[in-house]
Amino acid sequence: MAGKSVQSGRLSARVNASASALKRMVSSDLVREIWALALLLAVAFVVLSIVSHNEADYAEAVWQSDADPQNPTNLGGRFGASLVGTGFLYFGHATNLLVALAGIFSATVFIRRKVENWPVKMAGAALAVVCFAGFFGGSLNGSATMPTGGGIVGANVYNLLSTNFGVTGAFLILSVISIIAFLLASDLLLYPMLRDFLFGKQIDEEVDASDLEIVFEKSDPDVSFQPDGSQILEEIASESGQRQSGVLAKLAGFFGIGDRGDESARLAFDGGELASTSTALVQPQALLDDDDGEDPESIVEDVSEMAAAAPAAKPKKKAKKAKKAK
Repeated sequence: MAGKSVQSGRLSARVNASASALKRMVSSDLVREIWALALLLAVAFVVLSIVSHNEADYAEAVWQSDADPQNPTNLGGRFGASLVGTGFLYFGHATNLLVALAGIFSATVFIRRKVENWPVKMAGAALAVVCFAGFFGGSLNGSATMPTGGGIVGANVYNLLSTNFGVTGAFLILSVISIIAFLLASDLLLYPMLRDFLFGKQIDEEVDASDLEIVFEKSDPDVSFQPDGSQILEEIASESGQRQSGVLAKLAGFFGIGDRGDESARLAFDGGELASTSTALVQPQALLDDDDGEDPESIVEDVSEMAAAAPAAKPKKKAKKAKKAK
């Protein structure tokens, strides 16, 4: 009995060691790539089947029970022809959207992007396919493989909405539901996209202090400290103008309504936001003129400290005293 227990313990230890070694060989990244490549291969197969689809290659024709079944001309063979024929029968042209969404999902898995709230995204994708089929549900094709442009599902959705809300109401409802489905199936929001399209890319107002990195550098006084601060203000105004790159801003500039960038820079300067900076830039020249035989490097260091602190009132008093002394 003791020998059998020892042998069983050794066997279980070997099995556990083999399982751990197999887990190390087949990592999670490898499994993810295998699934992604399999999905991409399936999507490519369906795309080829859709491109070479023939209306005569429906499922009943290619899978006949007699001895002489029809040979399909589809590149995907009988399986591809029956798969695409079934998709067109129930979803019509929405089958193309379904294949496109499957390709996007497989590419997302391949690039190792984490998909959050995937049940919601799957529900949004399914809702988008149904709405897309509903758009073409009212168009009759007269084909056995695709009776309407939206298939059987699209025809039922369109008939249900058009009967109760009319044709215009049906298309409005389908449009709204399609937008909602798009937002559910993606990580995008409608308002930021519309805002950036109309007014240009905006800078987020909320900034986390832990993400900020402050670096202090000593710059050349001949470049940084301009006598009147005009160069610095022009750069700030140009940067503000570049940030306003929306459609409305471009139309306003085209019709000569005004430059939003220069206006925002001027308002910021008048409001005191840039006043301390401009004052600190103006005063170093007066302080350099009013030196008392000190070392120029020490004067530059004092001026750098004053520019960092940006005192608005004290440098003006010193400048007035320097003028009175002259």
